[in-house]
Amino acid sequence: MKRVGFTLFVAAVLALSLGAQEAVVRADVPFDFVVGSATLAAGQYTIRTGPAGVQFAGNETYYLLSNPPDSHMRSDEPKLVFHRYGDQYFLASISTGSDGRDLPVSRQERELTKAAGSAGLRRTEILLAKR
Repeated sequence: MKRVGFTLFVAAVLALSLGAQEAVVRADVPFDFVVGSATLAAGQYTIRTGPAGVQFAGNETYYLLSNPPDSHMRSDEPKLVFHRYGDQYFLASISTGSDGRDLPVSRQERELTKAAGSAGLRRTEILLAKR
């Protein structure tokens, strides 16, 4: 009986995740940027958000687990928000138009934030919106 209950639970979770919509944003990012533990080169990206996380497809494909969609992050138009410290860029959030997600702060950005004050660096937000 426990095995049947577990099987039904797994089937329900799979059905919910398959039914969840995937959103797509296409962006031309003019600078190298950090997302998660990877540095991605400037270029054209197709970014897909879904129940399992975020996929970045450009010259290489990179997956990142993200925070769940957040309704306060929604915007009418797709956009990417980056944090900039000097000449380093970190992808902070994605809005697809139908949902928005804050991305986890990378270890590299956390370390840079700590050192920013003594190095005289200020965080600037950079917004790339699809027009």
